[in-house]
Amino acid sequence: MFSRLKTRQKLISGADPTAVTSILVVLAVALLWIQTGLPVSDPGVGPDLPKVGWSHPVPLVSRDDAIVITIMRDGKVFFRNNQMAIEEVPAAIRLALTQGAEKRIYIQADARARYREIAEVVDSAGVTGVANISFLVTPR
Repeated sequence: MFSRLKTRQKLISGADPTAVTSILVVLAVALLWIQTGLPVSDPGVGPDLPKVGWSHPVPLVSRDDAIVITIMRDGKVFFRNNQMAIEEVPAAIRLALTQGAEKRIYIQADARARYREIAEVVDSAGVTGVANISFLVTPR
């Protein structure tokens, strides 16, 4: 009745060498990136700055001699990249000012940092006589 045509099935095989090579290159770059410690966007590394609706850029904060004080959510205080106690901050600010730093203090406080710790840093910075204090934030 119904006749079945026997067709010869051809097996398709083979790998495209350019696709395999590109995948291997991407994996190698990713592994090198992780091993060398290049900066990766990781919210656990730095402070999670407060998000605001309006802010203006502060280009001088990227200077090497800028006075940047970081307050982490666990209460740790950093002057530039050095961790220190809050009591040590005024001496570090005075030293930076004698070395020619701008007379402005930039505070980047984590959004979940305690108000008490931020107020202590602002008070200790105010002892130095610097009146210009800017808070660094993230625009929404």
